[in-house]
Amino acid sequence: MREQTSGQEGFTLIDATITLLVSVLMLYTLHSGTQTSMSARRASERIYAAHLQGMDFMERVRKIPFGQASDPTPTAAQLQEFFDDDDDLGSITLTQLKVSPTASGYQFKMASKGLIGTWELKVTDDLDGDGNNTGPREGRSDLLKIEIYFEGKIMFQSLRTSDPSFTIVDTTADYLNAVPAPPTPPVGGGSGGSGNGGNSGGSGGSGSNGGSRTLPPGGGGGGNGSNNGGSGGSGGGAGADRAPGRGGE
Repeated sequence: MREQTSGQEGFTLIDATITLLVSVLMLYTLHSGTQTSMSARRASERIYAAHLQGMDFMERVRKIPFGQASDPTPTAAQLQEFFDDDDDLGSITLTQLKVSPTASGYQFKMASKGLIGTWELKVTDDLDGDGNNTGPREGRSDLLKIEIYFEGKIMFQSLRTSDPSFTIVDTTADYLNAVPAPPTPPVGGGSGGSGNGGNSGGSGGSGSNGGSRTLPPGGGGGGNGSNNGGSGGSGGGAGADRAPGRGGE
């Protein structure tokens, strides 16, 4: 009598290997996505913290006196007092922080609230950032540009003028009392030509074109004939805005 064995199903080594490989790939993808998300979040938080710190530096720059062109070069003690993290800004002025357009600004490293990096404060009279101070309103002692960088990237920039008593009057243009140029007056028609006829007289010549405005229309010239006299000249031609002509008398 023959015995029958029941069939048994299961995973082979190849099936197990494929399943393990797929699981590893899925875990790696999930881990990579999580790492990318966390890196993006840290970068965003770093930029946000840098903007907050940059705003604080800009406020410090706005609080110090503007100064004058005769102010001396700042001392190390003045710079230290200005760039530290307390509320005492010292005796430094904005004019003392001014550098030439091609020079670097004052750089310092700072570690605050987890933000570590190099800051740069540049004060210059190069208002348009083209590397020189020869443009309009540049090279003046009463108007300066302020730029704040973090790790070589611009964070903030602004302009600041001196106190009104030390401000230079700008005579290059009058923006408040500028008067527009008057419009060009319309031009009338020209005179008609002389008639050339016999007993009935010649007809007058036609007038030249009218002005470039709609009012008033150009007029025709008068006729000038022999004996009975010439008839009136025809009206002046229409202007550029289609002003009608008027017959001469």
